[in-house]
Parts: sequence; C-alpha cells; structure tokens
Amino acid sequence: MTSGDEVASIFAIWKFQQGLDVYTSRFEPPYALAVYNWLFYVSNAYWSQLSMGIFSLSDAWIPTLARLWTAVGAACGSAAAFLLFRKVLREHSLNELLLPASLAALLGFGPLYGFWVVTVRPDVWAVSLEIVAVVIFLSLYPRQRLAALVATALVAYMAWSFKHTTIFGLGGICLLLLVRRDFWGFFLLVALSILFWGATLLANDYIYTETLFAIGHPLEYGADRLVRNVANVAIKTTYLWVPLLCIGTAFVAQMRSRLHLPKENATLLAITGLVVTLPTTLLMMLQTGSSENYAFTLAFFMTLLLVCLLPRLPRLDAFARKVGNGSLAVGFILTALAVSIVLTGHKGTTQPQGDQVLTDRRIACLKKLPVPLYVHSRVLSLPWNTPGTPYVRSFYYERDRANGKEYVNGGIGGMINSGAFEAIAYPDVNVSGELDGSDLSLYRQLPIDCGEMTIYIRATRTDIGDIAARLRTVR
Repeated sequence: MTSGDEVASIFAIWKFQQGLDVYTSRFEPPYALAVYNWLFYVSNAYWSQLSMGIFSLSDAWIPTLARLWTAVGAACGSAAAFLLFRKVLREHSLNELLLPASLAALLGFGPLYGFWVVTVRPDVWAVSLEIVAVVIFLSLYPRQRLAALVATALVAYMAWSFKHTTIFGLGGICLLLLVRRDFWGFFLLVALSILFWGATLLANDYIYTETLFAIGHPLEYGADRLVRNVANVAIKTTYLWVPLLCIGTAFVAQMRSRLHLPKENATLLAITGLVVTLPTTLLMMLQTGSSENYAFTLAFFMTLLLVCLLPRLPRLDAFARKVGNGSLAVGFILTALAVSIVLTGHKGTTQPQGDQVLTDRRIACLKKLPVPLYVHSRVLSLPWNTPGTPYVRSFYYERDRANGKEYVNGGIGGMINSGAFEAIAYPDVNVSGELDGSDLSLYRQLPIDCGEMTIYIRATRTDIGDIAARLRTVR
C-alpha cells in the first residue's frame, strides 16, 4: 500500500466494476466504506476496465492500473500549470522555458506529492482539475466572461466530484470576482456550483450524503498533527516559501505607502487563492489521519504567486533584487538537499513498506482454506487475495467498535460467535486468543502456521487434518 486508506478505494473501484453499490453503510456486512466522491471511483473503474480488456489482465491489476491513473492526473496538472506559468512570464516579455517547466514539474512530481503520485487516492486528480479550472478562467476572463464562468464552474465541479473538499480554486476565483466588483459573475459562478452540487446530492441516497459530509464519523483533531504536517510541508516546499517570504517582504517594504490591487488577474487570483486556501488547509491539517496532501492546492497558488512576482524583481532596488534572486537559489538548493537525503537513504523511504514475498505466501495459504473465510487484514481481504466475501473493513471500524457503535450481526466478532465463517486467518501470532470480542470457542487453532498466520477452522469440520496437510505444501 502506498497511502493510509488506499485499500478502501481499491475495493470500491472493484465494486463499481462488478456492478455493486459503492456507497454502503459501514455498519452492515462487509463493513466497508467509500469516503470519496463519485467521479474518482467511476473514472478509475473505467480506466482500469479498459486497460484490463486491452491487455487481458485480471482484477489483481486494479491497484497498479489505478495508480497509473493517478500519475496521469499528476501529468495533466503539471502540463496545465506549465502553460499558465509560461503565459504569465510571456506577458512580461520573458520567454522563459526552464523556470516554468521546473516549477510545474516540482509541483506535480516533486517532494510534496511524493508517493501521492502513485497511490489510489483522489487528491492529485482533484487538484489537477482545480489547476485546469484556474487556467481556463484566466485565459477567458474578462474577454469572454460568460464562457469563462460556465467552463470554470464545470471543471471545478469535476474537481469536487473527485474529492468533495476540493473547492479552494473555486473559492479563490469567487473572491477575485468580489474584489473586482463583478457581482453578476460571482453570483452566476456560485449559482452554477450550487446547482451542480445539489443535483448530485439529490440524485444519490442518504448514505452518499452521510459519507460526503462525514455525518456520524468518529473524526478526531489534534495540534500535534498540525505541527507535524506543517513541518513536513515546509521541508518539502523550501523552493517556494523561502523566495516568496524574501521577495514578498521586499515588495511590501518598498510599496507600503502605496499598496494597491494588482492589475493582472493572475497575480490577484494567486493572492485570493492563498487567502481562501491557507486558513482552511491549516484547519484540515488538524484532523487525525491528515497529511501533506491537504497542501497541494496551497502549493499551486504559492507557485503562481512566485511566478507573478519574479518579473517584478527589476522594480526593486539593487540590494532587494540580489536578495530576491539569492533566495530563489537558496530555496532550490535546500529542496535539492532534502531530496538527496531521501534518495541516499538517510531519511524517508524510496519504496512502499511491506514484505511482498510474505504477502504472496499468505495469499497462497488463503486460497487453500474453506469459505466463508475471514481474514483479519484489510489488504489480504481484497477479492483477488481472499476467496469468498471480501471483508475490507472501514477505516473507522476499530474506533467505532471501541465507542460502542452497533454493527449488524454484532460485527466481525458477532459473526464469529455465530459460526458464520468456516475458517479465520490472523496475520502473525494471535497472542490474546480472541478476535473482535469473540473468544473463538467455536473454532480450533491449527497446530501449524502458514505464511506466519494463525489459522482457525470450525471445530465441527471433519477435514481439519486435510486442510492442515494442504497448508504444509505452501512454500
């Protein structure tokens, strides 16, 4: 796995391909939960299905294909950002190629995105579509105002349809329209967005709405998580905030007596985007389980502001210009050092965690067990790993159970107590001798392990010896 809850997304994509409901209650078997918006699952499912058909691939390829789809999203976002950055520089008679290309590549494939580029999550595509929406708006507005607003609303809706919290770009554009006193444009953009969101919510059932708005979800918040996230973002974006801090301070110091609104919409949108994005990002980073992915849109607006400020450096005095150019170099050098530390193995990681050889052995063991089978591992419970019903439990399952939430059939523990499974597999040694509140009294533990798993078989079965013999053949 390349991110925390990637397995839930993979399972939901598979369900859509099988014609099953994606949005289901986490309190009903198989206790799964899909927490992202519809276009994320649909686009991944169709992309994977098409690729599987062309290359004759099995369902086990869904994780790889879905990760490739995320990488395609990163490439699209980088390409759109490059076109925007180059356009901004050209408007100031700077026919630069290397700088906008470098900044766009760092945005979509740099240290901040990291493994998010190859994980089955909606963040990358959502932010890339936000970038496309900004590019469309700045390219058309105000010359073709109606076309700009309608197209922006549609693409921003697509970004929301990947991840429903992705409305920062839209918020920045709305604030720009208010600042420019384009109240007609503001109300039209807001009305179109509400229309698209409302139609989607009305077209789906309560489970969909409950999921999107996290109704009844056991969310937790903590300042320690915020500190960790901010520190990680700062380390991975030194090429942005170091020059922005220095150059921005120089401009404010030189122009403090005659501050005015930027004439260029790109500069103003970079500022309004940051005004909307920064406080909201900090609040979202308080949530337990949050990570640097919440700062992706923030990094885009920071990059756009930097690109807009660089052509203005000649307006500063000689010392300020040197400081500005020097800070840009220092930022890039610090980023290069941070990346080098990871690539040389001193910090971070260059590959997903986990023992694939052991996982393969465990899968081979599972395929020799009778069904219905329960595996106490979300990854191993994916349908191509475990025969029978896949119990890819929701991210909240253990927390819900600890909080006394009622699950249909009593949850996994209640199903074990009723003898619903013919076999149970527990990765590693089950020291406690119980599982999800069940004492496993209806089951016998096999005298051998297989793939370093503790195996339980229903005590009433007469072929326990045969099952143990089959497991001994696994190498």
